[in-house]
Amino acid sequence: MATKKIAAISFAGSPGLRNGTLALEWPLEVDGVRLVEIELRRLTGADMVALQDIATRDGFDDAELFALVCDQPAAMLRALDQDDWLALKEKVLDFLPRRFREAAESLTRAPAA
Repeated sequence: MATKKIAAISFAGSPGLRNGTLALEWPLEVDGVRLVEIELRRLTGADMVALQDIATRDGFDDAELFALVCDQPAAMLRALDQDDWLALKEKVLDFLPRRFREAAESLTRAPAA
């Protein structure tokens, strides 16, 4: 049986933001190119499969999760300044599925004073 080709797929009329940007307070230089911001996006079904694989591995690393949401590899994200890392950690929550976001918020966000 032949597989039918899928036409171009995009999200239509989404209720919230699917993409965002984090401006770095402490920009990096990566291979001679100045990195001043990081693009973030909501995960797709394929990304969720990758996330499940990452989460079940020994030595799970936040940077690997962040790399799924961001446009940068985990190794580069680990090089961020501590303030930019914390800002990214906070911003990533907005792009995770509800189920993961609710669990992660209790571990990531500081309690209200």
